[in-house]
Parts: sequence; C-alpha cells; structure tokens
Amino acid sequence: YALQGLQALPALRQRTEARQWNGERATAAYIQVISALLAVVFEAAERAADPHLSRGLVALFQFMQGKEWAGQERATGCAMLASGHADAQRQQRWLHLVDAQARCFQVFADLAPPACAAQAATATQPDRHTDLVKLRQWACDLPAGHALDPGLSPRWFELCTLRMDALHTIEEQLVVALHDRCAQRLAAAKADLQHWTETEHPPALHRLGGSRPEDFFDAPPPQTQALAHEGDAGRQSRSLLELLHEQAQRLQTTEAELETVRASLNERKVIERAKGLLMAHRHLTEDEAHKLLRQTAMNQGRRLLDVAQAVLSMADVLPPTR
Repeated sequence: YALQGLQALPALRQRTEARQWNGERATAAYIQVISALLAVVFEAAERAADPHLSRGLVALFQFMQGKEWAGQERATGCAMLASGHADAQRQQRWLHLVDAQARCFQVFADLAPPACAAQAATATQPDRHTDLVKLRQWACDLPAGHALDPGLSPRWFELCTLRMDALHTIEEQLVVALHDRCAQRLAAAKADLQHWTETEHPPALHRLGGSRPEDFFDAPPPQTQALAHEGDAGRQSRSLLELLHEQAQRLQTTEAELETVRASLNERKVIERAKGLLMAHRHLTEDEAHKLLRQTAMNQGRRLLDVAQAVLSMADVLPPTR
C-alpha cells in the first residue's frame, strides 16, 4: 500500500501544481501517503525481535508522527489565515494537532536515549519558537468569523518550516543512530558465533601442537593427549553451561522489555480501531472520534485504552454502516 502511494506521487504533484484539486483535498492525499509510510515503521517496530531495536523504532515512529502532525498544523494554519477569516472547525483541528504533537513527543521522550530526548526537547520547546506560539494562540482564540490578514499565511508557513527543519535534522540523527545500533547487534552476533565455533570446534592440528608436520614430534604422547582432551572437554562443558546461563538471563530480560514495547503498540492499535468504529457508525471525523474517546475517559475516570476496548466490545451489536 505504501509503495502504491509512492507510485501515485507524480500524479498527485501534477494535480496539485495544475490546481486541479483544492488545498484540503491535496493535503488529505499527501497525509494518506505519509500515513502509509509511517505504518511501515510501526509494523517494523512490532515485528522486531530485539527489544532495543523495537524500542528505537517505536521512539522513531513517535517522533516522525509528531513531525507529521507539525506538518499538518502548518497546512491547517496556512489555510485558515489565507482564507481571511477565523473558522471554528479549523481552529478545533488546529488545537487537536497541537495536542497530538505534544503526546507524540512525550512518548518519544520516555523511550528515546536521554541524549536524543534532550536534543529533541530543545527543538520542540515553546520558547525556541516564541513567534510561532504567539501566532498560534492568537489565531486559535479568535471568535469565528473574525477577519484575518491573508498576509499572515506566508509568515506562519515560514515559522513552521524553521521548526520542522530542526525536527528533520533530529529525525535524520535518529535514523543514523538506529542504523548504527543494527550494525552493532549484527557484529556482536557474528562475534558470538565465531567465539562459539572456535571454543567448541578447535582445529585438529592445533590440538596436536601445531600446523607444521615437525610439530607432531613435540606433541605429548597419546595418553597425555587423552587426559588433556578430558580436561579441555570439562572446561568446554563449563564454559558452555555458563554461556547458556548468560543467554537465558539475556533472553528473559529481552522478553520482558519486548512485551512492554508490544503492549504500547497494541494500545495504539486498539485506540485506532475504536476511532475507526466511531467514525463509521457516528459519521465523525478522526479528530471528533478521538475527542469523544478522550472526553468519555475523563468523565468516567477511566483510561483511554479501557474506553476504546469498551467501544470495540459493542462492535457486534451495532447496526451495519450505510
């Protein structure tokens, strides 16, 4: 699906440049392509067997999703400011995107290494983008129908682009760090395999004392060799048991960490499915469905995940969509 979206990009760009589609339709099409690409990262995170890599992919996904929300905020703000008047629906969408960014960057901060989280926090802090925050707050607080200067739209685009450029720099660093981590894990696995091979299967000539024919005469007699082999076998057995014990401990720790990461991914899937169900049966937008779930959770004092699961449990008794 993501590959099909990439193949459709040239046609989408052509329609956009020719003004065949309006801004909202073109934006929605680009969002669909980016969502498909983000889903690839999401699936990779869920299927990764190494908890460190899985955690890194989840952190990267959250950061990329937050950056995508920032891009959508840029488009939403540009559209409303260029229209020349405040629009309640766009303002609500704008505030939802701000909240969505904050949630993604917070999850990223919880999962990412401290150094990466600190650098990302510096790039996303409001005081680094004072003019952007002021313009955002002013535009979102205006009453519906209030006249706007369309000339503010390019200024908003410029401020958002500066912020997104900073986010993109961090995103590239995260990808490089994840790639390096993969290379380190592969190198460690190869080293372990090489060590096991050399320990458990030493060359026969090496056991006889050397690789040259004349070294044979310096080797101990067969009886001494047998005793030596028994000692080597005992040491190898002990080293193998120690290795297995270490591996068992690592696997246990790995499984626990991996389950934590998978639980986070599964929570997101449940919430997304519940939103889709509400959108289909109550004819809501994605923003409205998320807001309804969150408001219900707050009113009932329950977790968002619990409310989402309750919604899904009613799927079988709901009437079919028309």
